[in-house]
Amino acid sequence: LVIGHVVLAIPYVVMSVKPKLEQMDPSLYEAAMDLGATHSQALFKVIIPEIVPGILSGFLLAMTLSLDDYVITVFTKPTTGGFNTISTYVDEATKRAGLPAPLRAFTALLFVGILIVVVLMNARNTRTAKKVIIKGD
Repeated sequence: LVIGHVVLAIPYVVMSVKPKLEQMDPSLYEAAMDLGATHSQALFKVIIPEIVPGILSGFLLAMTLSLDDYVITVFTKPTTGGFNTISTYVDEATKRAGLPAPLRAFTALLFVGILIVVVLMNARNTRTAKKVIIKGD
């Protein structure tokens, strides 16, 4: 079951990380090595911080796909033993105990917070695009 989810998500993660790797200046790694960094230091202090946005977007996309496949997971999950994916774990936990009021409030606040961030980012991007168009004329 986990292997199926991983196989399904890998192409999406790769397609999220690949553009970040292509945007990165190839001389960054060499510059880190020239400045005395070891191979692992160059990887962890130079390369990975550059591709973290791609890794995070790939992770979020993979999680979304995994949660989306809830119905398939429920039907293919072993009934005894085995393990839970995130979607089946959340479903079983809410069926057992129900959703407590603080969790409901937290979920609502999280949704509103994310909505505000998305609206503000879109407004900023629109304003920036208009400035570029005006300056380009």
